[in-house]
Amino acid sequence: MTRWAIIAALAASAAPAPAQVGTWTIRGTGTGAGVSFGANVACNQTVSVTRRARGSLSVAADGTYRAPAGQLCRRSAVIVPDEVGVWRPGRNGRVVLEPTNLDEQKEAIGQAVSECTGASVVISRLRGRSWVKATADGQRLRGATHFSAAGRFSVRGVVCGFRVAGGGRFRGLPASALPSGGSAHASLSLVSAVVRAGLRVR
Repeated sequence: MTRWAIIAALAASAAPAPAQVGTWTIRGTGTGAGVSFGANVACNQTVSVTRRARGSLSVAADGTYRAPAGQLCRRSAVIVPDEVGVWRPGRNGRVVLEPTNLDEQKEAIGQAVSECTGASVVISRLRGRSWVKATADGQRLRGATHFSAAGRFSVRGVVCGFRVAGGGRFRGLPASALPSGGSAHASLSLVSAVVRAGLRVR
């Protein structure tokens, strides 16, 4: 049995079902910073980004969760896969969300940013983790997310590396209480901003 299967089995065996189980509409604000670098002086750029985001989060009693992703821009036909993973009890009543498909997501993010910016983008590393905590009556949710990514992009023969990191806080209501929207992975807008900064100076 894999590590993730063990975690899911342990979470599913907990009783009673925690208050965060269900589908939530979430809204929040994320911030991040990124840097690109390389032998070409034009690569050396820094970018900061603040974005409001909304989306949904489904937390299942079997110890799994799903956060729908989406498209980065209209120019791209790439649909970034939903973030899926397992949850486990954390400290102070929090539940930790651990994604299990980041390898699949990072490939799609690279393709999406490539189509949106016109550069060739490869994501070599993508990491993320979130936590949520619901009120005892299951009517309110709050949480936070953190992520980092690294990779390279190239345009007109110039290759630059980049690193980005960021996070955000969000609040949620049961999905029936607020119209839901769609939001792509938190790292998408930041990676795109770093690549676009590199493109502008060429």
